[in-house]
Amino acid sequence: SDRKEGLEILEEIEYGLHQLNNTVSELLEYVRVVRIEPLPQPVGPIVRQALRALQHRMRNVDIDLSLEKNDRKILADPPKMTRAIMNILSNALEAMPGGGTIRVESKLVSPHRLCLCITDTGEGMDAEAMSKLFLPFHTTKTTGTGLGLSIARKVIAAHGGRIAIKSKPGKGTMVKVVLPLASEK
Repeated sequence: SDRKEGLEILEEIEYGLHQLNNTVSELLEYVRVVRIEPLPQPVGPIVRQALRALQHRMRNVDIDLSLEKNDRKILADPPKMTRAIMNILSNALEAMPGGGTIRVESKLVSPHRLCLCITDTGEGMDAEAMSKLFLPFHTTKTTGTGLGLSIARKVIAAHGGRIAIKSKPGKGTMVKVVLPLASEK
């Protein structure tokens, strides 16, 4: 019926607007200067919150969590750092459409820095794909803006940290995020 067809068209428009809205907010997030209010935060809860937020996409995915010390504190702005980690995890999930394992581990790399390593058992990338990873709007997906990693890198840099990625086709990907520790008072 015409009414059913009309409703279907409205649903498609609504979905389109939702996608557009997401794109615009990601774009704004990408161009905005990242202002952070870092506080000493335990790394465990930030990682767990990021994982919880993506739970609905974790069918057939095992999470292997190995935090060197759950209450080890980093200097972080929790909502922003959670978002950056979500963006990295989200990429890991996309690389494993058939499921797999994501390993999240933290370890001290110096007395003042902690490394959070996020490894997936996904498709991995060749050198060409790697070179385009942080290019805004570069995406291999049909949905999404390709801004996730660019935003994550920006947030991590604002925290005085850095992000490095290692990957091989068919061998999965490892993302290393190195962050400053909160000084132990």
